[in-house]
Amino acid sequence: MPELLARMAKFTETYDPEGLPEETIELVRSWFTYGDMRLGVWVIIDNDEQIVAHLFVTPEPLGLDPKYFRFALVRQALVNPGVDAREEARVVFEQACMWARSLDLTTMLMFTHRSAESMARKWGFVENKKLMRRSLMNG
Repeated sequence: MPELLARMAKFTETYDPEGLPEETIELVRSWFTYGDMRLGVWVIIDNDEQIVAHLFVTPEPLGLDPKYFRFALVRQALVNPGVDAREEARVVFEQACMWARSLDLTTMLMFTHRSAESMARKWGFVENKKLMRRSLMNG
């Protein structure tokens, strides 16, 4: 678990500048500890038992009673550079979809820092909205 939490914190630092690594770690740690069904985390390990890929999904809006969940949000998805985990990633994604359906969700959303075209081609996502950003610092 410590390796996974460190990996997830680094992902937050690298790809989610508005997020706090500590919040990601605390959410995963607390939901794991309590066996919370809202925690959707999958890992792929190699023959040396090292994590080479992970997926983190939550039902949203976060923090509400499950009867108010509207969609599943892919918060993190990362495969280490140079690792060919295509088949394993396909299985993990299918499991994540089954997990989301078990929560009576019918939609999965994902923000991506990669190309929208590759996410559409590989995982079947379609572009829905654009996330725009404006800094409020310095003016």
